[in-house]
Amino acid sequence: MANQHPQAPELSVLLDQVDEARTRLRQEAGPPHALHPEAASARVALLVALEAYAGALAAMGWPLPYRLRDELFLYRRISGPVRPASAK
Repeated sequence: MANQHPQAPELSVLLDQVDEARTRLRQEAGPPHALHPEAASARVALLVALEAYAGALAAMGWPLPYRLRDELFLYRRISGPVRPASAK
């Protein structure tokens, strides 16, 4: 695409991380549900991936799709505050 933003490949990598984190959450949650305590690390990983993707979109001035906005809101509420990896 001629209009592709120079950082668009980074977005695809970040979106892949979101998809991988969703898959991990589904696998770790197992039969009960995604709120099961054993899925906590997967929920946090998904939230971190969503935050990174949303931040990259915002940095480029692109809108956050509604589904991702809602999912981000949900996991922020479920997981509570999460420190960025660089702050650890």
